[in-house]
This record gives sequence, structure tokens and C-alpha cells, in this order.
Amino acid sequence: MPGHYRFTADQPGSVLALCTELAAVGRTADGLARDVGRLLPTLRSAWSRGGAGDAASTDAAKVHAAVATIDPSLTRASGAFDTYAQRLRAASAQIDDLNDAYDALSSALAAVREYAEPDTPRMAIAYDRAYSQYRSVAARVGFTSLRDIDAAYTMVIRRLCNDADHCSTALRAIVAPYLVASDARPGDTLFGASVLGASLALLPPAGLTAALARLGYSSMPTDPAAVARLWAGLSAAERAALLRQDPARFGSLGGIPAGDRDTANRELLGRDLAAWRAYCIGHGVIPPPTDYRSLTLDQKISLGIYTVDDSAGLVFNPTVDKDLEVYADALSVAATLDLHRDDSYLLAYDATAYGHEGRAAISFGNPDLADNVAICVPGLESRVSKMDQIGADASNLYSSAGALDPNARTAVIAWQGYDAPEWLTVPFQIKAEAGAQLLTGDVAALRATSVTDSGARLTVVAHSYGSTTAGLALQDKGLAPLVDQVILLGSPGVGGGAVTYADLHLRENQVYVGSASGDLVATEFDTLGTNPAEEGFGGTRFHAEHPDRAWRSADDHSRYYSTDPGAESLGNIATIVVGDGGSLQGSGQVAAPKHVVHLPGLVRGNTLILNDPETSRPVPTA
Repeated sequence: MPGHYRFTADQPGSVLALCTELAAVGRTADGLARDVGRLLPTLRSAWSRGGAGDAASTDAAKVHAAVATIDPSLTRASGAFDTYAQRLRAASAQIDDLNDAYDALSSALAAVREYAEPDTPRMAIAYDRAYSQYRSVAARVGFTSLRDIDAAYTMVIRRLCNDADHCSTALRAIVAPYLVASDARPGDTLFGASVLGASLALLPPAGLTAALARLGYSSMPTDPAAVARLWAGLSAAERAALLRQDPARFGSLGGIPAGDRDTANRELLGRDLAAWRAYCIGHGVIPPPTDYRSLTLDQKISLGIYTVDDSAGLVFNPTVDKDLEVYADALSVAATLDLHRDDSYLLAYDATAYGHEGRAAISFGNPDLADNVAICVPGLESRVSKMDQIGADASNLYSSAGALDPNARTAVIAWQGYDAPEWLTVPFQIKAEAGAQLLTGDVAALRATSVTDSGARLTVVAHSYGSTTAGLALQDKGLAPLVDQVILLGSPGVGGGAVTYADLHLRENQVYVGSASGDLVATEFDTLGTNPAEEGFGGTRFHAEHPDRAWRSADDHSRYYSTDPGAESLGNIATIVVGDGGSLQGSGQVAAPKHVVHLPGLVRGNTLILNDPETSRPVPTA
């Protein structure tokens, strides 16, 4: 609707229609509950003796108790939605009134400001007339300032948010017992597991200990393969209980299947989003729906990120800002999951890791079921608050690989799984060393949960400092036996003492290199070991130029996943990921390596320069 304040909530008519549907389903459920209740005595009389009869009677009673709760739950939900619909109607009218008030008061205030400093008697008269008009308008609309109208609008939205939360809680209460169990067997639900004898309550320590002992474990293992075996031996209800009891532990534990990790980590993400929303509303700020960075200065002051001091001016509060970084992370992760809403898996999530830089991993496609899995390792200044940017690259690769081979199942993982360096630490390998160990562990976890025959084809796609991280993982952290191939993009060096592909413990046909000729990092800052694009390293260098390439360009360092027409890199990466890297030579996509050229010295000796044949190759056209 037009006006300064917008009404962007649900439509009252749609909410009322849902109320009608809930009431109709409730009547059906009530009839079913009465029918089951009438059958219980018949079951007991027909099967009156023995443990099997007792078990059947007990389970049937559970079914009756569960069905009997449906109608009251639906009635409560219907009532919540009816209240919400009435509030929506009232809010729409209130916002209309607030828009009228804003228009009238802002016009009156504009007239007052126009004559605020009268320098002639005529202007003084005009000022008095404008001020009198302002007082009259203020009395009529009930507000003396635009800030007061803003606050009233915020209160309207806050009430709607609270009503929507009540509706959400009512719906969750209805569906919670009937969610699909974690092993996803056809027809299996959490309620079904409880009927079979497993408690849906959180497992007490003794219950977990007994389950572990039953499977031959004295404590929860940490090796991904052992975790996978143990998890497969637990019942559906035991797994569901563990995920609810400690989502932070089991959501990040290697060896837990992707679907279960997603369940646990979305619970953690939901908690952070709810806390962020409550904090904003409590401070009179409407939560931004997708991007924390869209907050205005006034909103940041309201949230406490900045305070206004009469003597010092605007004062930054780093403690509040760091706490709110959790919510920036949560919003970025949620936005990334929405890139492929029906096929996204949150494999890791901890917004407080690495000093609030965060840890997260999002897979587009289920890696456990995939024929091809690519794990994208980012570089400099990557963090979870930028997950939407990291995820966009992975999303581009996921779509490109799917288009190349639609008959294969491909999963692409945006992996922000380590503490990436900032500008001051990027010249050193210490962050890469730590990240290399984490990368190896996460790849081992992917191998442990894959159910694809003979395992998925697994490719590490490492960009910038991420290529240093992957290089160290291959050299001495045990990554090499776990991967089928590696792609190094815009590399400043593979780290350690590696000088050829063999030092990565891979075959030559397992190593691919993308290095744009104008990439500033790969041409000026290759100080982290051997540049894999140089002659003598080996592997296959592929074309990775962009139509808008420039000499020593920072832009070219960030275009390897570009979907721009004429950009070469993404299609070649996708070709490798789906297992067709051998075709690059035949399609003319193999690039010559960089090589040293000896030029006669002007005074004595020779001058050595590094020549890149890609520089003189015609730029691809869009």
C-alpha cells in the first residue's frame, strides 16, 4: 500500500481461511479419537493374555492418547490464528492512520522550518501562522513529532511479530510428534518410534550410556567412521533425542549423516535468529529480514552499537558490536540456505567460533547421496557474516555442474570451516596450518557418511589462501588419500615445501589449476610457497580469463566462479567436478603454464622475468 509506512505482513483473509481449515481438520480428528477409543476395549477383550497382548494394548492406548490431543491442539492454533487475523485488520487500519498523521505532521513541520528564522515582519507573521497550524495538526493527529509516529509504527509491528510467533508455536505443537524420523524410513515418524517403545523424552545420561554399551562403546567416539557406525546402530528415537539434547555437539560431529546434522544446526540457527529478533524488537528496531548490514545509523544507536556522548560525539561500543555479529552470521547463513531452499543442508554452524568470525558449512545437494561432491575452500577475510557471498560462488558451481551432467547427483559445499586470515596475517601460513587439519577432518567425515556405491567423486576447490590451506592438508595432514582431485584457483602458493604436484601426494591428472593472467594475488603476492600455475609444478592449468580482464587486477582474483557471459573459469571447474577433466585438452581449454624468460641485461648478466602466455591470448568475448 502507498505511504511512508508499509504494511508487509500476512493478509487477514488468508489467515482466516487457514482458521477454517484447521477447524475442519479438528472435527475429523475428534471423530477419529472417538472411534479409536471405542476400539480399545475390543482389543483388550480379544487379546486378553500374554506380553504381546499387553504391548499391543499399551501401544494402542498411546495412539488413542496422541490422536485425542490433535483436536485441542488444532483448536488452540485456530484461536491463535483468529486473533492474528483480527490484529492484522486492526494493524492495517492503524498504519493507514499513521500514514495520514505522518503526511499531515511532516507538511506542518516543513512549513515551520521554512520560516524558522524570520528576518522580516512578514516572515515572522508567516512563522507564527505555520507554528499555529503545526500545533493544530499535532492536536488533531495526536503526535507532536515524527519520531513519536515512528515509535507507534514500531509498536504495531512488534505486536504483529508477537502474534505471528504465537501462531508458529501453536503449529509446531501440532506437527512435532509427526516429523519424519532421522533415518527417513518410509512411514517412520518420531511418534511411530515412541509407539515401538523408545521414549521421545531427552535421553538421560544412563540411557545414552546404555545405548553406547549395547553397541560396544564406552563413550561417544570422535573418529568419523566409528561415529557413522554407532549412529546407524541407534534407533530413530535415540538419534532424535540426542539431536534435541545437544545440537551443538552432534550438528558438528563428523560421521553424523547430512540430514541429521542439518536438523541440529538449523535448531542452533533458529535460536540465534530468534534471539536477534527479540533483541531488535526490545530496542525498538524492526529486524532487517536478510541483511544485518542494512541497519541505519539511528538503528545502530538504538541497538547500542553506538552511543551519543555530548563531549565525545559518536562512541563505538565494540562489545555490543561483537555480540551482534552472531546475528549478522545467522542472517547471512539463512540467506545462503535460501539460495537452494529445497536442497540445502547446514552441515556446520557456530557463530561464536574463532572470536565470532564463525564456522559454517552449507551443502547444496545432499553430499551423502551424491555422485560428485565439491568442497569450496575460501581465502582471505572470509567469515560467516560473508557466507552469502561464499555461498553464491558454491551456488554458481552447483548450478553449472548440474546443467553439465543432469543425470548425476552433485553436491557443492560452501566451507567456511576455518579461521581465515586478515590482511595482517595473510603473508603467513599459521592460519593455513590450522585450517588444513580442519579441512582434512571434514573431508574424512564426508567419506564416512557417503552411501553412494564406491563412494562419491570428491573434489577440493580451493581459492586464494584456501589453496595454501588445501596444499598443506595434502602435504602432511592426510587429505590426499581422501580426495579424487583438487582445483587450485588464484593461488598465492601451495605452502610448505611442495615444488611439484608429487609433493601433494597426488597424481598429475588429479591436480588442476586456474590462474587468471591479470589476477593481482597470483602475479604479485605469490609468497606462500610454489605457485602451481608455474612451469615445472605439473598438473593441468585451464583457461580462466574474464572478458573484462585487466593487468594485475583485484577484480580478476574474485571472478573464478563468475557466470558472466564469456567468463571461462566456472565452466571448466564444473567440467572437472563432474569427472570430465580429461576433456579439457580436446576442447581447447588447457592453458600453458607461466614460465621464466631470460632477457639480456642492460649492463651485465641476464634479467629473469615470469612470462604468462595467457596474457597475450585473445580475451574471450561476452
